[in-house]
Amino acid sequence: CQPPSTKAYLNMNLLRKVSIYLTILFLYLKIKPTTITFARFFIGLFGIGLIGTGIPSVMLTGLLIFQFAYLLDLNDGELFRYQTWKTGKRESFLKGSFLDKVFDETFRPLLLIAAGIGYSIYLSNNLYLYLGIAGAILISLDLLTKLVFRSVLVFKEQFDYLKEENSDKMQASKLDGVYELFRINNGFTLYFWFGIFGYLHYFLIIFTPLLLILNIRTFLSLYKRINEMDKEILKKMYKTK
Repeated sequence: CQPPSTKAYLNMNLLRKVSIYLTILFLYLKIKPTTITFARFFIGLFGIGLIGTGIPSVMLTGLLIFQFAYLLDLNDGELFRYQTWKTGKRESFLKGSFLDKVFDETFRPLLLIAAGIGYSIYLSNNLYLYLGIAGAILISLDLLTKLVFRSVLVFKEQFDYLKEENSDKMQASKLDGVYELFRINNGFTLYFWFGIFGYLHYFLIIFTPLLLILNIRTFLSLYKRINEMDKEILKKMYKTK
């Protein structure tokens, strides 16, 4: 049911020690992976809504509910792997991944907006609302930049470079564990720990400027990569002629 553990993702490995028992229960109940995927989405939205209430005890409950939703995110993959192993068929090869990506990218900006709304109410300071909105916009811009980069490769039919980019992305890095801590829609990240101890507003103060730096870095690195690809493509075209 589970993929090989990775040292970089300690939070995920920890949750997988628990998720497998829920997976066994879902197997007995004959629940489909897609059902778990949608349940995780609506439970996650409910948790995010509670974070935005501005009531400390309710916000804490929302954080815990969202962590449970992330646990379900592991269960749908485990159910899918079990069914593939048992039947030998991959009935939803793309569908599950598509839903996971859509829901993940929906959660990321909403978590920042919820934290901004919650702490602007709790502390009567609109600064946190502005930081939450700015963070949500920056996260969306970072995603948009990457999507535009890949769409350009598809539009220009440079599929070899697209495969190369995806293979580079899949390679493990020593910094993956650090990046994972900042991925706010994952389990036991800094968003969660700041929230548990009531300092989620400080997280916004730190995280939003980092997102701005990340956006600039992403744009410059992709622009540099595009330039390199252009040179390689033109060189091949010239040699062909």
